[in-house]
Amino acid sequence: MNNLILNPEIIIPSAQQDPLYNHYILITDGKIEKISSNLNPGIYPGHKLIPLPSSLVIPGLVNTHSHIAMTVLRGIAEDLPLESWLNENIFPREKKLTSEIIYWGSMLGCWEMISSGITCFSDMYLFEDAVAQATVKSGLKALLGEGLFDFPSPNYGNLAQGFKYTQYLLEKYSDHQLINISVDPHTLYTCSLNTVIKAKNMADKYNAMLSIHISETKNENELISSKYGKTPVQLMYDNQLLDDRLLAAHCVWISDREIELLAQTETKVSHCPVSNLKLGSGIAPLSKLLKNQVTVSLGTDGPASNNRLDILQDMKFAAILEKGIHLDPQYPNARTIFKIATENGALCTGFPKSGMIKQGYDADLTVLDISQPNALPLYDPFNYLIYAASVKDVTHTIVNGNILMDNRKIQHLDIDEITAKIKEISKIIS
Repeated sequence: MNNLILNPEIIIPSAQQDPLYNHYILITDGKIEKISSNLNPGIYPGHKLIPLPSSLVIPGLVNTHSHIAMTVLRGIAEDLPLESWLNENIFPREKKLTSEIIYWGSMLGCWEMISSGITCFSDMYLFEDAVAQATVKSGLKALLGEGLFDFPSPNYGNLAQGFKYTQYLLEKYSDHQLINISVDPHTLYTCSLNTVIKAKNMADKYNAMLSIHISETKNENELISSKYGKTPVQLMYDNQLLDDRLLAAHCVWISDREIELLAQTETKVSHCPVSNLKLGSGIAPLSKLLKNQVTVSLGTDGPASNNRLDILQDMKFAAILEKGIHLDPQYPNARTIFKIATENGALCTGFPKSGMIKQGYDADLTVLDISQPNALPLYDPFNYLIYAASVKDVTHTIVNGNILMDNRKIQHLDIDEITAKIKEISKIIS
């Protein structure tokens, strides 16, 4: 059912607009047709009216960096720096992964994200066709890319087969309503520069996004600088790899000059504050990026390093970290953080007609219950969202006008089956 009329107490159309009170949202064929205070539902007999008293409707939240099937690895290796966490614990266990395990791990991730009010996400991992199938089943939107490495992958084997697999994904999901495909070299330390250049050429050929981890840790910067005589961002710039179709995850260890390069090339950045803190990787210079007009979005990173697929949590961390670091409680403000979690996220995942509640835009929406104690009293909906909201407040998640969670009940997924499968998988992984 993607013909709906929503009647909430409050609507936040975008970060640039003030909240609307006691308005209707008319959704026709999955698109927002009208936002009005005096709409008569009776003249739209083909639409389902959904009264939402004590509710706040916002553009759907977007998670721009994740590895969602790593739900199967959640909690398995903790309190470790990235290098030992990855090389000694994650990579060895990933050799056990299969397409079926990835499918069910992705189903669990989709369940969690729908419950969290996330309507769209970006994913770089293994067996991404299985991730795509789970995503389509769930009804979410996604930008998906198979992680490319110079060493053999548990999915495709050698790198040449990895590029063939990526081409297969690009062609299979071209013009798909829910799925965009990106080309995803993992990092500059797991891929040679030639591999990244080849990936960029493939992305250009298909007019696709390129996604990569960049400058996540100090050790990464030192390794790349030792090998190439340049930092990762400078190396990417000098090889014409930075542009408006690059989504760079993390960007923690970057200089003022590199921020200027990211801005100059219109490169997009996924900021992952919670994961970066948990792995002791550092804190990205969010305020500098934003003040230089870089398009920054928010990512949870994988559930093995966050450990939640919860953008509301990352929104709060993103805001309060900057205030504490710079001893400035005024920046970034709540509206700024809201924008990077919604409108900017939609741009970073290749869904430009999402991220705002606007006529002609896709009806990708998150509904929160503002009668909860943490929401009261509600003086400013933006401040509530950034500093007080919880995933427990989310009641409805809607994508293209389709209700994926209705009054906290998941609609298209068999929760009992997912739970049983994950319990079986945990015995294989442990």
